[in-house]
Amino acid sequence: MPGILDSLTAAIDTLNLRVASLESLQASNQATDTASGVTFGALNIGTATGAGTGAVLAYGGTSFSAFERTLSGTFTSLQAALRLGVKGGTENAGSGPRCAFYGDNSAAAQSLMAGVGAYWINPTSGAETAGIQFQVRANTGDTNAGTLAATLDNTGALTIVGAFGVNGKTAQTAFASGGALAAYATGAFGFDTAAHASALYAMVVAIRAALVADGIMS
Repeated sequence: MPGILDSLTAAIDTLNLRVASLESLQASNQATDTASGVTFGALNIGTATGAGTGAVLAYGGTSFSAFERTLSGTFTSLQAALRLGVKGGTENAGSGPRCAFYGDNSAAAQSLMAGVGAYWINPTSGAETAGIQFQVRANTGDTNAGTLAATLDNTGALTIVGAFGVNGKTAQTAFASGGALAAYATGAFGFDTAAHASALYAMVVAIRAALVADGIMS
């Protein structure tokens, strides 16, 4: 019995030393953000007020911070490094966890800038499907930076709310095609057969329908 008590005492002493070391690390190099009331240090775990309301884990270094998982072996697929989520309550379609990004505005106050979130398409147990939403700050009144910019659903379909450009081109709005083509009437018009002319017409109709559906043409 004395041996067990001695081992327990030694373990408690070791734990106390580690806690003291962590407190010393936290106390060093601390600075308080006046806008939010958050105290940032070499390592800070606590509760914030203002824009950062909630539990806070902050690192006050001179360079970027990193979260790393050590692996071994050879892999050919993505490996989990960090999981973020929400728990509790009743989650319905459209709800889910969100990671928001913030920075200091010109008044040195924390302001949300954008966010990326996972949303339930179907939260039913055994039939779960979900997607990703990209959100931006549309204006100064959009304090939660919750304006939807794009959605990637469970089928891999990407829906962009605004205009878009590809191959380095400036984002464009839908092109006005002038409406659907009139019904085709057979005739030579340079075609070797009416069938070829009709096939070309059908292809143009199909291309237009696709461009309209994709929002490139109206």
